[in-house]
Amino acid sequence: MMRRLGEVSELLLFTASCYSMTTLLAYMMLVHGVPSQQALIIVMYAPMFAVLVTDLMMRRRIHLQSYMRPLLIGPLHRALMVPIIMPWTAWMVGLMLAHSLGVGVRGPLVRLMHGPSEALSLAWFMFYALVNSLLTTVFTIGEEVAWRGYVYVKLEQILASCRSRAMKTMFHAMIVGAIWSLWHAPLIHYYKLNYPTTGLMGLLVQTPLMIVMSTLLKAIREDMGFMSCALLHATYNALSPYMYLSTPMPDIYSLNVGGPAIASWTIVTMAYYIGRDVRARAWHMRL
Repeated sequence: MMRRLGEVSELLLFTASCYSMTTLLAYMMLVHGVPSQQALIIVMYAPMFAVLVTDLMMRRRIHLQSYMRPLLIGPLHRALMVPIIMPWTAWMVGLMLAHSLGVGVRGPLVRLMHGPSEALSLAWFMFYALVNSLLTTVFTIGEEVAWRGYVYVKLEQILASCRSRAMKTMFHAMIVGAIWSLWHAPLIHYYKLNYPTTGLMGLLVQTPLMIVMSTLLKAIREDMGFMSCALLHATYNALSPYMYLSTPMPDIYSLNVGGPAIASWTIVTMAYYIGRDVRARAWHMRL
């Protein structure tokens, strides 16, 4: 019990350090006129440095790699392709939901329906997005060392006595999702990131979205490893501006960080967990 309380206290220490560091960095960059995209890249490393600070304050050796193990699990093609495909799938699901509700949709995925001549431009767009995703992974690692690294490990220890796998997953996703979402608050406040019209009120939508994505990323972490989580996060970030421009709807109704995003990522997450359960049952039947 005392050890668990110690882990909770350490997690709270990390959260306070991470939020303080992020807020200070965002404010300093705003004062010095740093553009939003550059500010975001810099701030994305704040969670990783908060992990380093926490380790130092706990007087233990720094081993970031221990929070990132295993890097990849299973067949390499699966560990790399699945996290890339998922954000594209969520985008397509979101487009179908928006279209079914009578919302006008646009963008490279929509133009293909107007004729085969758009196939080449779509292929180039997908190639560009893939390269962008791979490059963006370098930056999302700064966040993922915290969310799917340090926080993941700590919550596994804190929730070790939870016998129900479903309850453990739910608590894990709610805690990680809330920490992850609120971490964006300084950037939303100072730079209007993701929610230019609603500001911090956007957190009311972003928090459930981050909880849903944390549910999926927990399974990805367990099935494919740390780097698959970083790659999924990077692909989502790379596609996010195009998702936003896919409909005329404002931020809290957008396909990247709005209500439709919650719906589309919920469908993708449910599909993955159902497929995961089917694979597990099939494997047990072969034994």
